[in-house]
Amino acid sequence: MKKSILKITKYILLMTFLFHSNVFSSIVQTTPKFPEDFEKIYGNLKQLSIGKNEVWGTNKHNKAFKCNINKKEFTRVKGTLKQVSVGYDDVIYGFNKRGKLHKYSKKYDKWIKVNLRKISPTIIVNLSVAKDETEYIFAVTKWQRVKGHYGSLLKLDKKQAPITKHLRWNSHSNPKSFWKKSLKKIRTIIKPIHAKKVSVGLDRNIWLIGSDYTLWRKEPSKPGQKTKSWEKISDNFLQISAGDKDHVVGVNKNHKAFIYNSKNNNWNQIETDTGIRHIATNKNGEIWLITIKGDIYKYKKTK
Repeated sequence: MKKSILKITKYILLMTFLFHSNVFSSIVQTTPKFPEDFEKIYGNLKQLSIGKNEVWGTNKHNKAFKCNINKKEFTRVKGTLKQVSVGYDDVIYGFNKRGKLHKYSKKYDKWIKVNLRKISPTIIVNLSVAKDETEYIFAVTKWQRVKGHYGSLLKLDKKQAPITKHLRWNSHSNPKSFWKKSLKKIRTIIKPIHAKKVSVGLDRNIWLIGSDYTLWRKEPSKPGQKTKSWEKISDNFLQISAGDKDHVVGVNKNHKAFIYNSKNNNWNQIETDTGIRHIATNKNGEIWLITIKGDIYKYKKTK
């Protein structure tokens, strides 16, 4: 009887260990090697963004491109934009050289302006979309009259920022209804650090790069909880991309690419023989990167 109980106990412990090992391995990936673990995708870009099924990007001339996964190439689409951001629900937002927000309409095959509340001369300089809902769309803005000064981290209130079919005002509509509370200022980090880059994941974790290149994270608060503070994660980051808390990648000031290890709270470097300009991921752990020259690579994820 005692031997049977002992065998059952050992079996339960073994199953528990294997379960946690599988969970852990699904979160912490083996750091890929470049270029052998990557496949090259035809095209030349300065930034890109990954959704669930869509990958979009822009080049140095601010032209928009969409990836044809089957042909492994990026093809030109309508629009002149400085940056595009794709949500996990495959919604596409972007902003032009004047810092004005647009959303891509698949139905009309064109970019449609998102009319925002006119609070001072706001110019968007960085954008992150996790999905097409209020708590998942964030932008970094700067003031028009102060050159190089990055102002605030803002989130889009979709209920107060309707999409219009035309780039100009509809004479039958009330502009105030478009402007009211469409951008909400978020309490960022301790002054004098200002927001420079932002990325929001599907779990509503917000990752922020300050004007001094420090990297910060703000976790979402549960209903009834006190608002959580910003937590400093690292220094010297140029760019960040988050799918969720377990899938975060970034590029530092030396143009080295890193994958965040959420279990150990540290960064694993992707060894490369060339500088990296941009890196992107999603909640599935896909990784795409762009070299300094603009060449595009996709991580050949192995099961």
